Amino acid sequence: MYRGLEYVRYGDDALKLDLYLPSQAEEPVPGIVVIPGGGFRAQNEQKFSKEAQRLAAAGFAAASISYRGLPDNGFPTTVHDTKAAVRFMRANAEQYNIYPGAIGAFGQSAGGHLAGLLGTSGDVDALEGTVGNVGVSSRVQAVVSFAGVFDFVARFRK
Repeated sequence: MYRGLEYVRYGDDALKLDLYLPSQAEEPVPGIVVIPGGGFRAQNEQKFSKEAQRLAAAGFAAASISYRGLPDNGFPTTVHDTKAAVRFMRANAEQYNIYPGAIGAFGQSAGGHLAGLLGTSGDVDALEGTVGNVGVSSRVQAVVSFAGVFDFVARFRK
């Protein structure tokens, strides 16, 4: 396990992730960006540590991430952050024994929404952001959205 890895920096602010790896893997393993929920508010990398540990025990490299959020940051900054986390995993794949062609995303609630956006916005330049291994692909090959929030019109209709 690698705790507190900086995956992107915005001026004086660094976002971090905790990377959980399988105990013994001879070949590179698939990676999963683990995105916590929390009402689109800023989250830290330790919130989903148990989920990331379970994924590592199952043979995946799991990165439990922090990200910016409400009240100070909203859309699209949270998407920029999740894409930067994918790019970090891919850019550092050799160092951490991750197969760069098999990176997915798992998220719950607001994190599920962000995972869904990762899965559907691979070619949307406006959602890439401008820092954090720019030029490395942020595409994911799989998404699990657990209780993801997608219908904002129905959710906030009075």
